[in-house]
Amino acid sequence: MGNKKLKDTLQLKLRQPPIHNQKHHPHPQQHAKPAKPTQTRHHHQPRRPPVMPFVEWDTILFVGEGNFSFAHAVLEKLHAACDVTATSYDSEHTVREKYPDAATHIDAIRDLGGDVQWSVDATALEKWKAGRTKRFSKIVFNFPHVGAGLKDKLRNIDANQSLIHAFLLSACTLLAPHPTASPPTPGEILITLKTGDPYDLWDVKAQARRTGVLACARSFEFVPSLYPEYSHRRTIGYAQGRSADANEEIVRRAPPRTWAFVVDLDLAKGTGKRKAGARGGAAAADDKDSAPGKRKKKRRGDDSESDD
Repeated sequence: MGNKKLKDTLQLKLRQPPIHNQKHHPHPQQHAKPAKPTQTRHHHQPRRPPVMPFVEWDTILFVGEGNFSFAHAVLEKLHAACDVTATSYDSEHTVREKYPDAATHIDAIRDLGGDVQWSVDATALEKWKAGRTKRFSKIVFNFPHVGAGLKDKLRNIDANQSLIHAFLLSACTLLAPHPTASPPTPGEILITLKTGDPYDLWDVKAQARRTGVLACARSFEFVPSLYPEYSHRRTIGYAQGRSADANEEIVRRAPPRTWAFVVDLDLAKGTGKRKAGARGGAAAADDKDSAPGKRKKKRRGDDSESDD
């Protein structure tokens, strides 16, 4: 009986909760400090929503197309609800030789109702036969580059500034408002460039001011992922295994940027500087009106890329 009683007493003690020394083990609800709320650190500010500058029923002229993938991508994006004319400075034979994938995009453009034309000089659109009768709500030149392989940095900058200025001066004569927008939306010239050295030194906004009639309406980051069919190609062409695939080359550093220019009626009439805040009737800016960073002085230095 004694053993049974001892066994029962031990089992009872084991079932009882342990007694804590209140001096050394304070009750957590009474004495413990409240936990600090978890804070999420943001190392980068969120980017603005990507800008898609093309809308339904735009009449769009693409100049300086390489493999015609961008014109194809815009047609797909708008479900062919736009009037597209895609042009190349090169002849048809040269395009097909330089860009093996061009045939696929050219066929797609035509299947979607677009027009493809060859040997069109973006700096002399007044001499282009179709340009004598057609007008456009968007005129697009992506990644213009003289393609001359100039190794001298200053000469390279000057050559590309001249190219951009001549294009803007020629293109502004073919602009027209959007054909169906109400109220009327002015036509835009869109130029997209890489950012950084030497491209910032081309000073695209200064080339527009030199025309005497164009003003910058807005600028925004160029986001290639908006255009799934698009694949960037250099002026010199594409070589499998030697050229960058897809859009690797234009996104490996800072994002490219697009500038939109409109005809400023005050400038065109010669009435002097625009009033503060005037945009020539353009839509409100989607992003900063200039490329990031301070303007750098022209200087000789490292060679720029031989071609774009």
